[in-house]
Amino acid sequence: MVTTKLARRERQELMQRQEILAAAAEIFSENGIHNVSMHDIAKRAEFGIGTVYKFFANKDELFTALMFDTIQGFHTMVMEVLEQDKDPVEILNEYVSVAWRHHRKDFKLIRLFFPETDGPGFNPKAQSHKNICALFDQFIEKLSSVFERGIKEQIFREFDPYFMAMTAECLVRSSLKLAMKDPELLKSEESPFPVTDILLKGMLSHYDEMR
Repeated sequence: MVTTKLARRERQELMQRQEILAAAAEIFSENGIHNVSMHDIAKRAEFGIGTVYKFFANKDELFTALMFDTIQGFHTMVMEVLEQDKDPVEILNEYVSVAWRHHRKDFKLIRLFFPETDGPGFNPKAQSHKNICALFDQFIEKLSSVFERGIKEQIFREFDPYFMAMTAECLVRSSLKLAMKDPELLKSEESPFPVTDILLKGMLSHYDEMR
């Protein structure tokens, strides 16, 4: 009986936490981070302020939790794509498509994450940021394995798979950041940027002959 009550309470607390994060996502998307208070979030979630503080010590902690949950959701989708037993080029195309659709859907919120993950405030040694770094490392390792398989199958030229994965990630991230600044680009359901073509074909039509 005790176990059942604890399980029910844990489920209720998990639901409350998710409702608070959902309310925070809405209000951060509408007003930015700095123009929102914990009281604003509590009001949007229809909870007392004490309930919000039960889960999060302050707004920074809440925002970091929201950022991690969002990144974790994206990570799960991308890993499912990368783990497929398909042609490596097809996998790369699907990765770009999944990244584009995910960021396009929640661009107002995700736009707030870029300064936090790219800027000087990002501390890989902080526990909350360590979790994000761990997800990133898993993703790069899996993406590297896609390139490694493509090299073995003689689909890709022989470069270091890790640097190929990092290059691909940088191209995708850069295209997404650029799109965040232009609402017209975000009207497209698929990425308007030729990320895969640039990555796999390069920019010089006669590069080998020029070397």
